[in-house]
Amino acid sequence: MDDRSWYAGALPEQDDGVFSLQAADLKNYNDSEEAALEKTIKAIRDTGVNLIVCGQAVGELALHFCEKFGILVLKCPSKFELRRICRTTGAANLVRLEPPAPDDIGSCARVYLKEIGSTNCTILEQEDATSKVATIVVRGSSPNIMDDVERAIDDGVHTVKAMTRDARFVAGAGGCELQLADLLQQHAEAQPGLDQYAINKYGLALEVVPRTLAENAGLDAANIVAALYAAHKAGERSPAALRACAAAVIASEPRMALEYVSLAAADDGRELEKLGGAGAVMASIAVQLGETRLIDNVLLP
Repeated sequence: MDDRSWYAGALPEQDDGVFSLQAADLKNYNDSEEAALEKTIKAIRDTGVNLIVCGQAVGELALHFCEKFGILVLKCPSKFELRRICRTTGAANLVRLEPPAPDDIGSCARVYLKEIGSTNCTILEQEDATSKVATIVVRGSSPNIMDDVERAIDDGVHTVKAMTRDARFVAGAGGCELQLADLLQQHAEAQPGLDQYAINKYGLALEVVPRTLAENAGLDAANIVAALYAAHKAGERSPAALRACAAAVIASEPRMALEYVSLAAADDGRELEKLGGAGAVMASIAVQLGETRLIDNVLLP
């Protein structure tokens, strides 16, 4: 039998059949394929690239040439993670294996493997302060705790994001919503016809914010909303009176013990004797609930 290899199958635009090819032809084809792949990877290395992040499986031949030219290869099947890596490094996502343009090449300070909680993680470390992506690793004893921490981080990050877009603030803790509710109810009383009922109900709906905050804090929501309405009606802006009001509210809850209430200037931290014209005010409160110490700070405009 002569030295021949056989291929059975269908070629494009040809009838099904059996075709005979010389072994040398197959070898030349394989050699040309290897040469083309080696040329492509060498061209990528010549651009200065020493790390390739791929979203699909990488063949053994490609890995061989990457190892030959000193290129690290990472497989990341998640498109979401690939976009994050591109944002982190400033690289562009290419759909073909070809030498990248200078603008398509990203960079990072360090790439290394680190074990976090018995899981091996590949870390792409960026020392540039202008990096667009940061990773926070959350660890906890149970999934519920980690979910709570993740939600807290998400709320904090989005709060900072909103602050960078618009630095204007309104009073927190439901004060703004309660003031709007009071004004809308007053406006409803002056309206003739059936419109006043719709306006009044819209105003009452705004009470849900302070009412929910009070319920989440374990307080009597009805008493808290009534006390807030009374303070808004009186127009009380004396720091001493506001501290006394907060102390009275906390004292109504036997499980809580008030440690301090502070109304201080946000810029230098000095305690204020009066409100108005003093710039931003930092309102702080600390409460002991059993063995738990609760602290909250609110920046008032």
